[in-house]
Amino acid sequence: MNRTHLERKRIFFRNNGLSPTEIVKFWRHNGKLTLPWPQFENREVIFTHLGRIGNVLVCKLIKIQADDEILVPSYNCGSEVDPFIWFGMKPVMYRVDESLNIDVDDLFNRITARTKIVYVTHYFGWPQELRDIIYLCLKHDLFLIEDCALSLFSNSADGPIGRVGDAAIHSFRKTLPVPDGAALVLRAANRLESLPEIRPSLLITASEIAPYIARWLLHWMYNNPVVSNSLYYVNDLFPQNSSQSVLSETLDMPSDYYFSDEIMPLTISRISAGILRATNPETVVNIRRKNYQRLFEGIADISLLRQLLRNLPDGVCPLLMPIVVDDVLKWIRELNSMGIKAIRWWEGFNQKLSWEAFPEAKKLKMELLVLPVHQYLNEDDIDYMIDCAQKVAKTKC
Repeated sequence: MNRTHLERKRIFFRNNGLSPTEIVKFWRHNGKLTLPWPQFENREVIFTHLGRIGNVLVCKLIKIQADDEILVPSYNCGSEVDPFIWFGMKPVMYRVDESLNIDVDDLFNRITARTKIVYVTHYFGWPQELRDIIYLCLKHDLFLIEDCALSLFSNSADGPIGRVGDAAIHSFRKTLPVPDGAALVLRAANRLESLPEIRPSLLITASEIAPYIARWLLHWMYNNPVVSNSLYYVNDLFPQNSSQSVLSETLDMPSDYYFSDEIMPLTISRISAGILRATNPETVVNIRRKNYQRLFEGIADISLLRQLLRNLPDGVCPLLMPIVVDDVLKWIRELNSMGIKAIRWWEGFNQKLSWEAFPEAKKLKMELLVLPVHQYLNEDDIDYMIDCAQKVAKTKC
């Protein structure tokens, strides 16, 4: 009786958490953090608590003035744009099409005398084509920021993503089981007078690491026959955000996505620093690529969904698998009930921005569904997701 219930929760139970023993081990690491990763080679690296801190540091670095403009992609989370608004910049969105490609002509037409920064996002690990944008930035003396928060360990044909712009933002917790941590990577030497140097408080770190402990505990219970049956009586181990049942252009993004200057002094926690030191990027990339390719091939014949990124170029480290479906709420509901953590990506809108001129971005924010391909899933998990997707496709609304 219980096995069916446990099987439905199998993806949720995979061990992408942290045990108390691991937490203590990683916390013991202290001192200056240096990482021998190619994207950081011969670059100035500033570690921060969250990626958005790096965006404010850039504004300070290049001495942004009130009402200076920044060009940002129309398809955005909102949290990466808010620091610039908080600092006093005027965000001007440019078009990103339904396949996540930058409309360079639209970007060019939005450059004014007040434009100071061009911000580009590499989505889900796939590199944007930047040659024309680099030319525009050089021609108009614009500062180019590459948002690599979704693309840790990814490479383009020209090398690691994030090394052609003036600055890059990396967020570690999108890819790795860390409670916090990001990096601002600068091409030129840092000229800032002060940098984030305060470790997050024990209370902040404890709240951020609690979900990882919970996942480890559930994984342990799932694999322990003595206690696994007790999981049958837990009605909903992973309650879904109520907004997942809402399709609305007025839906706000989570309140903690808006910038607060309270986090500005914070650097990366000791626990996250210890995990980064122990990470083998090659292993992460290989497993994620293998999982993505297997899932891609397994759902390729399902006509009711459109795989947004159909090719997996050499060097790309996939963050997730983005797909577009007509009835996204049905797919979320059905896949969640089978234990697949399928969610809408970047649902909710920063209320300080307007998407009226960008229907493709609005559609993506409301209808884009993502499936996990992370390094803690195995072939059986991927096959299970394929089977579940096929079942959902055959059900009626």
